[in-house]
Amino acid sequence: MHDRCGVPAGEDLLQAVAAMDGAQRHHAENVIEEMEEEGRRTLQLAQGAVELGKWLHWWNVPTAIVTRNTQATVQHLHEKLWCPYNLPKFWPSVAREFVPPKPHPAALEMIAWEWDVALGQGLLMVGDSPSNDIAFGKAAGVSTALVDADRRHFEEQTGADFVVQSLVELPRILWQHFDVNPSAEGPRRRPPIPISAACRAASSGDVPTLQHMELKVKHCKQLCSRYCPDIFLAESGSVAVVEMLLAAGVDANAKGRTVQHVFFSIKFN
Repeated sequence: MHDRCGVPAGEDLLQAVAAMDGAQRHHAENVIEEMEEEGRRTLQLAQGAVELGKWLHWWNVPTAIVTRNTQATVQHLHEKLWCPYNLPKFWPSVAREFVPPKPHPAALEMIAWEWDVALGQGLLMVGDSPSNDIAFGKAAGVSTALVDADRRHFEEQTGADFVVQSLVELPRILWQHFDVNPSAEGPRRRPPIPISAACRAASSGDVPTLQHMELKVKHCKQLCSRYCPDIFLAESGSVAVVEMLLAAGVDANAKGRTVQHVFFSIKFN
């Protein structure tokens, strides 16, 4: 895109195009729109995006999106890739039409105003670009998390407060470093209370107790029961417990808050 627009790779593309005159700017804007339209056609969610979205929705954590793409791309994201998973739209959704674009902090200032919260370390900016995302968050004075899936920035000093390889790692960070219950109403449903020895051991990550039990089918049924779904292990985050339960016969496809949620929790904690 930089090459086709005639902008050196190290320069901010949008700023450079905005400074162009006449036919040169018109050509560059057409190039950007053409390539963005092609990007919408092939757009896919990042690994762990849906899982993270469901976790955030469960805990009533508000989410916004800031992108240097157009609002048409945000709409495509919502309609084709996000809302089909019964996830709410990002709000506010700040696209290229908003000026000045990131890394200027104006967009984050507007989001904080819409949410009626103060800018500060209690907000988290997540992105995959040290210059456009981490610098953006730092300029606004909020916490930052860099998603470095390919470890391109592994040895760099990115300035990010947190660095993860996948979005599924973020809830662990949120749980450990932030108040995950920002809403006065709290979670949409009360967490279940462990009512059996197996459930109590699983929910607390007590591997020795589970080993001593020599888990049988009856324990697995208790752990997957809709009345005692304590395999939701956000509090324990024990990989060993999950491996043990799966080996003992827990149904990973059972409906409700069961093993499907555990994988997120295990990676979180």
